[in-house]
Amino acid sequence: MTALPPVLVLAGGKATRLGGILPDCPKILAPVGGDPFLDVLLGRLLRQGFTQVHFCLGVMAEQVIDYLVRADIADLRVTASIEDRPLGTGGAILNAMSPVRGRRFFVINGDSLIDFDATAMFEDHVETHRDPGATVLTTKVEDAGRFGIVESKDGRVTRFGEKAGSGPGRINAGVYLFDRVLFEQDWPEQAELSLERDMIPRWVADGLVSEFPISAPLLDIGTPEALAGAPAFIGNATG
Repeated sequence: MTALPPVLVLAGGKATRLGGILPDCPKILAPVGGDPFLDVLLGRLLRQGFTQVHFCLGVMAEQVIDYLVRADIADLRVTASIEDRPLGTGGAILNAMSPVRGRRFFVINGDSLIDFDATAMFEDHVETHRDPGATVLTTKVEDAGRFGIVESKDGRVTRFGEKAGSGPGRINAGVYLFDRVLFEQDWPEQAELSLERDMIPRWVADGLVSEFPISAPLLDIGTPEALAGAPAFIGNATG
């Protein structure tokens, strides 16, 4: 069985759109069907074959760490880094470069779920990128206008993260696989650095990003409506 590289979980942002219902709880610990969303996420990572998980934390990090200390995750090696100021999604990854080892690593959003074959994505990345590069997981939705679309040609991403008109299209599913060397470039020193707006578009322009397309529903718990529907989504996905 293919050994998977570590996976970084981006969970440092504020739950801005959930503040009214979760004022004192980080989004990754939002209750879903009686369990914290983090519990569901950890179970998914285990089933997908991951053994090393690193959490990129920020706001209310102590609550997440306290949960991880008490959680039954003996089969996972769990580490964490904490932002002392908001760094953005890209800055959070750069902040984790010291504790996270290895040539490659996955990155996932800590507030979403999608079923995908991590081993297949890893093997596709290795085959596609003989030189350092990045792979983005995409899925098709009926209304891509709500999301940043992803377009590709011959497997290489040519357009990433731009809003489009209504109608079906492929979108970024919030799962990535990177060669570490991409993050060892010179990045501007600024308050926040966005993976989606500052980093990936630069790599797309250089022809370094490939697409791993699947057909699976995506759950994002970032709104009260989506959080309320999460138990049904998870039940359907596992049942």
